[in-house]
Amino acid sequence: MRKKYEKWVFEALYENDGEATVLEVAKHIWLNNRKEIEGTEEFYSWSYNFRWGATALRKKGIMVNAKYSPKGVWQLVEKDKNSR
Repeated sequence: MRKKYEKWVFEALYENDGEATVLEVAKHIWLNNRKEIEGTEEFYSWSYNFRWGATALRKKGIMVNAKYSPKGVWQLVEKDKNSR
């Protein structure tokens, strides 16, 4: 289940030129995946799960480590769809 959150976080960042605030990522995920989230148990945990997706992307070297990004901003290491 959390794997899709990695994909959704990546897509949100990619479509925002490689970086976005956490709030912008949340909005993007909600606007683009609302139908999949609403009416399920995930409705109560999606905002937590997408943060795990970001952590997984950092561990894979796809996202910049939080200590090297501005506070509250998530960044891709490279804006390249093939880096997934």
